[in-house]
Amino acid sequence: MAKITKIEAQKRQGRYNVYLDGKFGFPVAESVLVQFRLMKGLELDQPTIAKITTADQIAKAYSRMLDYLSHQLRTESDVVKKLRDQETPEEFIEPVLQKLRDQQLVNDHEYAAAYVRTEMNTDLKGPGVIRQKLRAKKVVENDIDDALAQFTPAKQQENATKLSQKLFRRYRSQPLRRQVEKVRQGL
Repeated sequence: MAKITKIEAQKRQGRYNVYLDGKFGFPVAESVLVQFRLMKGLELDQPTIAKITTADQIAKAYSRMLDYLSHQLRTESDVVKKLRDQETPEEFIEPVLQKLRDQQLVNDHEYAAAYVRTEMNTDLKGPGVIRQKLRAKKVVENDIDDALAQFTPAKQQENATKLSQKLFRRYRSQPLRRQVEKVRQGL
């Protein structure tokens, strides 16, 4: 059994060094420090130290994903891909994902709804293209269908009208028959 002799804050905020029997033992995140109630004088055995280091690695991966998610909404598949790109061990991916799900930071249903709202208001693409893009992000069909319900036929017609006007302007120097052909292709 090793005894904690000192806990020292690192330069990086929220990280601490734990010293066992006067020697450096391991670094931990503040959340792990609180979770295991680590304090000076506490005795730790090897299995407990292994649990602490595992929890610290999960906390580090979680922290990196919070940074990743702070820029924009992401799907679960985006988060898993990023974790794998950062060479996070497979056994840590699901606990990190579950923690993000529990805090509603990763939600494919909400992502799909926000994506459809953005696309139908900023782009002149139809529901078929939007569906393809969401499938590429590995969003489940039910979530895609629910999200596309907000893309009403009236809004689709409005977008199609805008697109056809834009295409007619683009090909105005072409003969009428060619203009019609190009607009049909574009739609």
